[in-house]
Amino acid sequence: MRKYALVIVALILVAAVITAWWVRRDDRVNVLLIIVDTLREDHLGCYGYEGAQTPTIDALASYGTRFSRVVTAAPVTAPSVATILTSTYPPFHGVRDNEFFAINPTLPTIASVFREAGYRTAAFVGSAVLDRRYGFAAGFDHYDDDMSAEFTVYGESYAIQRELKQGVERRAENVTNAAIEWLQKQSRRNRFFCTVHYFDPHLGYNPPPPFRERFRTSPYDGEIAYTDSQIGVLLGALAKMGIRENTLVVFTADHGEGLGDHGEDSHGYFLYDSTVLVPLIFNQQGTIGAGRIIHTQVRTVDIMPTVLDLAGLDVLETAQGMSLAAVVRGLEGPSDVADRDAYIETFHTLYSYRWHELQGIRTAGRKYIRAPHPELYDLQADPGEAVNLFHERAEEAEQFENALVDLENELARGCEPFMAKRAESEPEVLEKMRALGYVGTDTDTRKNLPEPGGDYPDPKAMMGELSARHEARRLLRKATVMNERGDVDGALEMLASADSLVPDYAEVISLKGFLLSRKGEVDEGIRLMEKAVEMSPASKNLSKMLNNLGVAYINKQDYEKAVVCLEKALANSTEADAHSPKMDYILINLGNAYLRLGDCDKAIDRIERSLEANYNLPTILKMCSVYEKCGYPGKAADELEKALRDLPNLDPNFVANSRKRVRQLRADEAEMLRAQPKTR
Repeated sequence: MRKYALVIVALILVAAVITAWWVRRDDRVNVLLIIVDTLREDHLGCYGYEGAQTPTIDALASYGTRFSRVVTAAPVTAPSVATILTSTYPPFHGVRDNEFFAINPTLPTIASVFREAGYRTAAFVGSAVLDRRYGFAAGFDHYDDDMSAEFTVYGESYAIQRELKQGVERRAENVTNAAIEWLQKQSRRNRFFCTVHYFDPHLGYNPPPPFRERFRTSPYDGEIAYTDSQIGVLLGALAKMGIRENTLVVFTADHGEGLGDHGEDSHGYFLYDSTVLVPLIFNQQGTIGAGRIIHTQVRTVDIMPTVLDLAGLDVLETAQGMSLAAVVRGLEGPSDVADRDAYIETFHTLYSYRWHELQGIRTAGRKYIRAPHPELYDLQADPGEAVNLFHERAEEAEQFENALVDLENELARGCEPFMAKRAESEPEVLEKMRALGYVGTDTDTRKNLPEPGGDYPDPKAMMGELSARHEARRLLRKATVMNERGDVDGALEMLASADSLVPDYAEVISLKGFLLSRKGEVDEGIRLMEKAVEMSPASKNLSKMLNNLGVAYINKQDYEKAVVCLEKALANSTEADAHSPKMDYILINLGNAYLRLGDCDKAIDRIERSLEANYNLPTILKMCSVYEKCGYPGKAADELEKALRDLPNLDPNFVANSRKRVRQLRADEAEMLRAQPKTR
């Protein structure tokens, strides 16, 4: 009997342990991390901005804990978001700018921690700047970076943005809908960690109705209001699913926006508070104290340790931030949290513009910025950072410089296994991002990045040139679109305006030459295109300029020079260009030039390479034509028959005509075989 009693007791204990485990498992909190791109904290109602219409974000603050002074690591999306997700600074994770770098898969992220803990993980992003090719998908079961949704613009003056932003951005409503669709598919027994990234307040402000009408004089605030409304839709969906109360909502931004402060319209060029201060709110109904405001300086690098701590998970050993969970829970008072010095940097100036990088330290009362012309500000007496005290307080500035050296070394310690990898961007997307100003100049730094600390100009001295170049680039893109629509004269007018702003803009000169050659002014067009190629050998668009020059030589029937230009264009292309339309154009134009020179072997080789990279009907037809002209009607018939088998949804008339052509090609092949001399 005693034996059975012991068995029963053991079973009861096992059941109790299992029950406790399930209770703890069921009590685990869901986490929703919301990151709004380009959001100044002083343009939200809960941060004191009277012109705001942000009721959803304000409610999160009213019923949660808000930090009033939060410093981002960098005023650039990729390095900033990498810091939020890894709790490491750029000197450690190595992502120093958009486009060039990818997070190392060996570096743990907040998503990977949650996934290892049994959570379902997902992310939904609003811009190709956070494309999976840059490593941001690490740790996520589901990573939605699909930018194929039609990008809607409002107002005729914004029509050019539709073409530029298509495939590069998506509206907040598309991000919200994708996130809700995923959330609705999750079992309530499975906890989730979900990151939602909204891009709408980025430069090119064009809010949809009714925010467009309400904020005609301040469209940036209209984009924020629109984003706020979509966050409301997202949180409303959680409430309808019955999971809002058990969801920790963390709200922040990657960086702010210049809005003209210090002569900076956008961000990434300076380290002033307009772009390095961001909002930070923690909200969970019934768990986090309502309406608490913490005025202590904290950093975005502290977000990951805090979230993991609040979720009951261990903080990573690689984390360089510190948990704020105690003060968020109310276990510590606001005055119990010490100010945390923040490292800040922008290498966007170096890698995208070949201007000097900026690095600095922001304390609760001071900011020091290392630059060719260094800066020191007393933030308490001069919150607008208008009076540079570097020379007046030289001794204090020297102490800050020494502290910055020590801090940078400390942050980089042990980084070697986790440093970012180089990334290759999709050329067409990259060209659009460049036209929109999301990535840098036309100088090609992809292959050889400039070394930090070089003899580069101070960004403060370059803002006038930058504004002119941005406007010239906008006009260049507009001219490109007008040319694609057949309006050559209108495109030339746009290029004339661009040339008046930046006289030595190689891409403008090249396109002008190409358009003049199309209008019959071939010699003048070629002269301009040759000038553009000569003056800009490091241009990111060099292969495109060489291709256009090659086409002009084909039109002039100078096929040898055409081949030289087009082969250079081919050699200048990168691996990322392999499957792009640009590569198609180069290879097909080369095939045409070689065919005119009578070199069938090279003509066939170039068109076959194009077909291998991009199997599409126009290239197939070109391939058939080259085979036929080079005396291979059988190969032409084979290629056309393959296309009829493999390509879907072909026009019935095209199919019927193609079958007739195949029969004719087979007949030509048979005739050629009959005409060949017979051997014994």
